Amino acid sequence: MTDSIWDRDGVYSGCAFTDDGELEVFYTGNVKETGDFDYISDGRQANILYTVSKDGTNFAGKQLLLTNRDYPQTYTCHVRDPKVWKQDGQYYMVLGGRRTDEHGAVMIYTSPDKKVWFLLKEMTAKEAFGYMWECPDLFEMNGKWFLLCCPQGLPAETERYQNLYQSGYFLCEDFTLENSDYTCHPETFCELDHGFDFYAPQTFTDGRGRRILIGWAGIPEEERYGNAPAIAEGWQHALTVPRELTFDGELLRQYPVQELDLLHGEGLSLDENVIQAAAFD
Repeated sequence: MTDSIWDRDGVYSGCAFTDDGELEVFYTGNVKETGDFDYISDGRQANILYTVSKDGTNFAGKQLLLTNRDYPQTYTCHVRDPKVWKQDGQYYMVLGGRRTDEHGAVMIYTSPDKKVWFLLKEMTAKEAFGYMWECPDLFEMNGKWFLLCCPQGLPAETERYQNLYQSGYFLCEDFTLENSDYTCHPETFCELDHGFDFYAPQTFTDGRGRRILIGWAGIPEEERYGNAPAIAEGWQHALTVPRELTFDGELLRQYPVQELDLLHGEGLSLDENVIQAAAFD
């Protein structure tokens, strides 16, 4: 709920995290100052906020973790979408950003307590690969690291990058969490979904050790998504069904989670369908 000076103009996405049975939420609070601003280089506050709940319904007061003053001076006001995880006793957070040189990039922060965060490193491409990398997610699978993100500003190609904004992943060879910057290679970027209704995917590891992905069935700022009847009812778009990720040594593969099989009804063969349809002729 946008009820503080830190998120008074709405929120951008973040993540839910649990370390000790409580639901901890990290997200971006958006503030647009009044005045003659472009809201890219000035006039916008990108605040990383934290709140916690014991029951998933009632939340404690919000805490301000990071502000524009905490990001490198090489970044514009567009920094958002925290994703937090724990590894080897340390906490990590990735943030998507737009640099002043129009390079999209991801910053990695680290913390001993989830409250005080220190910049560890930056991930970006040597040459600009889009001007903004939204909704980052960094994880390891089968000894390989993958950076999921949504590059904005990629020119459309004949068979790729057909959406207004794209969504995919980099295969990060020789990546470690040590504190040295990492260069992503655009030739390794692969779209996760070539459909027109998929954006901002995030993943988590479930109790069975599976890497599960859920995306947004919609594209931001896309004119085709006016969807006035839904907006009038107070909602917009939907989430995709969960997908299980695997890595075959070359590509990430995606499969609907097995639990969806429990939702299937009684099957009909083609012959049965034809007979039923004929009964209405």
